[in-house]
Amino acid sequence: FIGEYDQIPPMYSAIKQDGKKLYELARAGIEVERKARRITIHAIDIEKIELPYVTIKVYCSKGTYIRALCADIGDKLGCGAAMKSLVRTRVGNFYIEDAWKLSDVEKMVAEGTLLEHVVASDQVFMEYAKVNVKQVFEKALANGNKLGLNQVDFEKKHELLDGEMVRVY
Repeated sequence: FIGEYDQIPPMYSAIKQDGKKLYELARAGIEVERKARRITIHAIDIEKIELPYVTIKVYCSKGTYIRALCADIGDKLGCGAAMKSLVRTRVGNFYIEDAWKLSDVEKMVAEGTLLEHVVASDQVFMEYAKVNVKQVFEKALANGNKLGLNQVDFEKKHELLDGEMVRVY
């Protein structure tokens, strides 16, 4: 399973089909055919084997459903498999080691130090190319208009792919 493969998202997911989230359909007892999505598994580390349980650490692309990966592995082994628990240790540039417990946040609020720990909102999107809107087009953007490539400047030379997301400043 290392590398790219086409994964069929589970019915219990937030992916929309015909305007409805799949989990809403699943809860109503409706199962629909789902299109496979290309995902990448960079690595799978087996951390512990205590049969029938196996603990693994997965390094994967966004859009990967670990529950579906477990089922796919079980199908390949011919024995079936299901996920018992999941801990997400990283999302983009954010790591679980850097997370705060709610009690810590409450303490920071009480001490008046919370803002010292707040990360700038654009840090969430650092994986996307940076685009600066030309000043003359800022009002058009603020009014909800779409912008063309001639109305923005990329921070670095970049060939924009159709549908690619960017950070806009």
